[in-house]
Amino acid sequence: MKKRALCLLLTTLAALSLTVPAFADGEAAPAPEITTEPETTPEPEVTTGPETTLEPEATPEPGTTPEPEVTTGLEATTAPEITTEPEATPEPVVTSEPVAAAESMTAAPEPLPVPAAAARNGWVKEDGVWYYYRNDRRATGWIDDGGRWYWLDGDGAMATGWRQVNGHRFYFNAGGVMVTGWLLNGGTWYYMNQDGVMLSGWVYVDGCWYWLDGDGSMATGWRLVDGRWYYMNGSGVMQTGWIDVGGRWYWLHADGSMATGWRYIDGAWYRFDASGAMATGWRLVDGRWYYMNGSGVMQTGWRYLNGKWYYLQADGAMRTGWYKVGHAWYWSDADGAMATGWLPDRDRWYYLDSTGAMVTGRQVIDGKPYVFDITGAMLSGR
Repeated sequence: MKKRALCLLLTTLAALSLTVPAFADGEAAPAPEITTEPETTPEPEVTTGPETTLEPEATPEPGTTPEPEVTTGLEATTAPEITTEPEATPEPVVTSEPVAAAESMTAAPEPLPVPAAAARNGWVKEDGVWYYYRNDRRATGWIDDGGRWYWLDGDGAMATGWRQVNGHRFYFNAGGVMVTGWLLNGGTWYYMNQDGVMLSGWVYVDGCWYWLDGDGSMATGWRLVDGRWYYMNGSGVMQTGWIDVGGRWYWLHADGSMATGWRYIDGAWYRFDASGAMATGWRLVDGRWYYMNGSGVMQTGWRYLNGKWYYLQADGAMRTGWYKVGHAWYWSDADGAMATGWLPDRDRWYYLDSTGAMVTGRQVIDGKPYVFDITGAMLSGR
């Protein structure tokens, strides 16, 4: 725009410049005709069509700087501003409140919608308690997670420790997993079957029998079951055969029950008291005396005990009175001790030699002759 204005100015000045003609010497040059106003160019017709015809430029007075033309049509040309200082940058408008969307040239964007939280599934820990979610809802009861079973209480909390479910007891470890097999809890052993149910009574595990009390605890030592005694060692295994408990010997049948009374074991007879303890020494059984050695074996035949001879018949019963052993007769007192020497019996005299055998026929005893009949009764001599 500045170039166009300068061009117009130079063109005007060239048109108005005065030409000095040549005159004869002494002839004054006529004063120039001064036009006070430039010729007015008639205004052109204004067309109302799409294009607007601009007004003609006005001829400026000499010595003045013409203003640039102003276009009133589609395109307006403004005169250039000549400034000695750079234009000041306008200060931004400061508002104390945000401009309303209707008044602002650019409306503030609407806030993006907050995405909904993803539905919870699986294990979630809340306030130190584990819960299991399915589609954002807490599960309760039994759940199988990766082949492991868990129990969730009524509020969904994961169970640990003992739980009673449908009349059965279950145990869940610190991780909530249902325990099967052997469980050591509080120094006591328990056994859970493959379904996790705590068992009681007899259980057969890995080739051994165990007794579990009513509370499920594994028994050790003696237990009375259905009127019969059983013994479980320190590992809870039911014992059979010979066992030494507190320095006393017991015999347990193949089914584990404790033996009492007479038992024939490995070719020998043994006597077990009502307590099950193996008997040694003398025992009175059904009115008859029996003798068991230090190993508990019932004795038979002649036995020399505490300085006396005793005869125990084949069934082990101690003999008293008259009895025949081999070809000889013997007499034992009521206490079973074999007699020797003179023996009065039913008003008749008998003599028993140093071996206890009854003598018959003619005998010299202490230097005196005696005669005894075939029954051993003395006929003469005293």
